[in-house]
Amino acid sequence: MLLALRKEVTAKCYGGDVTRRRKLLEKQKEGVMRLRQFSKAEFLQAAFIEALKMGD
Repeated sequence: MLLALRKEVTAKCYGGDVTRRRKLLEKQKEGVMRLRQFSKAEFLQAAFIEALKMGD
């Protein structure tokens, strides 16, 4: 399974508002759960390598 890096959603939050930070992290968590619900795909390793070779 290929996983993306987590986006830094709290980078624009400065100072002491912890509730805003928590809200952004919860929103990100819900989005990740929604993506994982629809993106579960399994590939055979040989087929994946063949697909990568076709791009060359």
